[in-house]
Amino acid sequence: MRKKAFTLVELLVVISIISILAGLLLPALSKALNQARRVACISNLKQIDIPFKEYTEENNYWIPNIWGWYKTGSSTYLANGIGYYLDSTNVLYACPSSPSYGKFGTSTVTYGLNDRIGHVYTWPPGPPVRRINTIKEPARIISFIDAKTGSDTWAARPRIPSWPGYGSRLFGWNRHEEEPNFLCIDGHVEDLPYDMLDAKTSYCEDRWCP
Repeated sequence: MRKKAFTLVELLVVISIISILAGLLLPALSKALNQARRVACISNLKQIDIPFKEYTEENNYWIPNIWGWYKTGSSTYLANGIGYYLDSTNVLYACPSSPSYGKFGTSTVTYGLNDRIGHVYTWPPGPPVRRINTIKEPARIISFIDAKTGSDTWAARPRIPSWPGYGSRLFGWNRHEEEPNFLCIDGHVEDLPYDMLDAKTSYCEDRWCP
């Protein structure tokens, strides 16, 4: 006895049902994947907070700048400074939502230090200028944030439309569905829409300047 084959109409119906189910499931899967990446990023930032706090405790609470992590009488840059306290500096390159994820180099870090507390603009590296225990609102001020991909990503700063030369965002504004993660001085992690992290008239607004 011959087995009955699918008719063309039946085949088209099955394909249509599969297409509908895929259309319903894919957005949910995409959302779950993005959430998993955000959770991994949050974990990375909390790991970065450990060496950051250990450094300040060992150095009379002085906050280092990007190029001035002083250890054993000499100065080194951010990744090496963190490396003194961790087995690996891979966590600096580990945001899964970054185009630089898994790439290792001076312009591929995925997290940047707030340059209002780290004073990246001093070169050669000068002495520290701020103690972490003098920051009045540690739950408000950013220490590390998703970094912009490309050069100078060790540092992070907001967009300041009113300042010439500061019209672009030096942080990963388009990370995590345009709601970048950031670590605050007190150790907790938040996320906000990128435009809420822009400064209006100066650095000394909102989340950036103590």
